Amino acid sequence: GGGGPGAAGTGTANVNLMELSITETSGGSLPSLPTVSLPRPCYLANLRSATVPSGNAGNLNLNGGGRVVQWNGVGTSMTYANTHAGGNSMATWPALTTFTTGQVHEIVVQGANAHPLHIHVNPYQVTAMGGQDSYGGGYFQVGDWHDTLMVEEAGGGGSLTVRMQTDAFGGKMVVHCHILEHEDEGMMAWIDVGGTEGAVYPQQSTLDSTCFASAFAGNNTDLGTGPTPAPTPSPPPSSSSTTSGTVGTTWAPLVQMLFAGLAIAFCA
Repeated sequence: GGGGPGAAGTGTANVNLMELSITETSGGSLPSLPTVSLPRPCYLANLRSATVPSGNAGNLNLNGGGRVVQWNGVGTSMTYANTHAGGNSMATWPALTTFTTGQVHEIVVQGANAHPLHIHVNPYQVTAMGGQDSYGGGYFQVGDWHDTLMVEEAGGGGSLTVRMQTDAFGGKMVVHCHILEHEDEGMMAWIDVGGTEGAVYPQQSTLDSTCFASAFAGNNTDLGTGPTPAPTPSPPPSSSSTTSGTVGTTWAPLVQMLFAGLAIAFCA
């Protein structure tokens, strides 16, 4: 139902999902909800009080008019024509900038009022909203973690500041506008995460003493040990091994003949 999806680039789709019918009753009581504080993995330690090295900060602009993602004002629209110009390809497209594993990086984002910022691999924490504590009636708040974020209320001149840990994984970290047509039109880039593979931010537990680095809170298993080895397989039965071998030996030529016949039929 409803009027269908909103116009391209808007943050809403005007569709009816359900209808709620609420009836007031004379009895009943309002239960109180408990206050819960869950432990977080250490790669989500609160970064608002972290010290960011001077070389680890920059400005990222989601430039919708040029359909380009820019770092400190520099960037090229990642269209098919641009990536393949001069005999090049996607594989040779240069990185937007370089980060290092096991560190905290700060990004001042422009354009996220109209273009949802999506970053692969590492989530980011909102540490400032242009002087506001929240938007959307408290839905978006300083301190929140996201991998995709658009805040229309920030306005075209507003900025969002986010921080992230480049935790453990090096390589290409893709960043793009999450509106598909904008992405296809060039609003995509990648950040080269260098350094030591597996490195983690050493101040994680200082920032959050309750965080956990293992798979689950309270589980002290070292993730580096890998999965539990598979059990040793049982030896094959001796009585039927000859029969199985005969069937397998006979079946293989039949399969070869079948594919040979198909090949001849297609060629004909």
